Amino acid sequence: MKKLIVSAFICLLPVSVFAIAGFGLNVAYDQVIVNAGSDSKVSSPTEVRILRNGFENGAGAGGFLYLDVIPYIDLEVDFQFVGNTYQFDFQNYLDSNVDGAFDDNEMVVNTGLTDFAWARGSVYYTVRTNLLDLSVPVLGGVDLNAGAGMNQHIGAPFMSLSLMESLLGEDLFEEFDEEVMANKILDYMQENSETVQGFHVQAGLQFKILVLTALLNVRYTIVEDLYPDISAFPSINLNIGLGI
Repeated sequence: MKKLIVSAFICLLPVSVFAIAGFGLNVAYDQVIVNAGSDSKVSSPTEVRILRNGFENGAGAGGFLYLDVIPYIDLEVDFQFVGNTYQFDFQNYLDSNVDGAFDDNEMVVNTGLTDFAWARGSVYYTVRTNLLDLSVPVLGGVDLNAGAGMNQHIGAPFMSLSLMESLLGEDLFEEFDEEVMANKILDYMQENSETVQGFHVQAGLQFKILVLTALLNVRYTIVEDLYPDISAFPSINLNIGLGI
């Protein structure tokens, strides 16, 4: 009878107590401010301009996996897709007076504000360790942890004249079909996405309740050429999954 009670008690203990791994959903939120930008090119008697609006922050989702097989150290891998939308305006001016001054009444092409999107696909590799264990018997508990690691990103190019020129070539100063251009832009983004690598540090809390595990991390990513004119940014990450 005693053995039966002990066996039953062990079966009722949370799986996460014995878990050597976990996996589940990752939700990410980048805290960034991307400033507006512009670009222009003159080919007398014509000038073309790109006006790009900025945007704030980025959000997305993905998945995560962690391993707890080394004493005092956990290995964590997060993969996520994060993005946001912005608008741009493509303008084409014809200097009818050939005086080098381009006025609004000389605009021959104006797409108006066109919706566009930016996104990144990222993988974070983190080594973390527990700093404080607040576990509660049977019900699980909370762990305070910190870690650091490397990350890799594939980012879509932002709208620019160089992008438009790559698509249109010698037709940069001509009118174009917006639907056809949209398809060309998607193809260009797939073929010309940039891969960059960086480092990060993070700190967070891991909650363990029965078979569920949740990790709430504040992460600081240091990486060049992902967001324009931004070399580092903070983010909040929430991982929710199962211990195995």
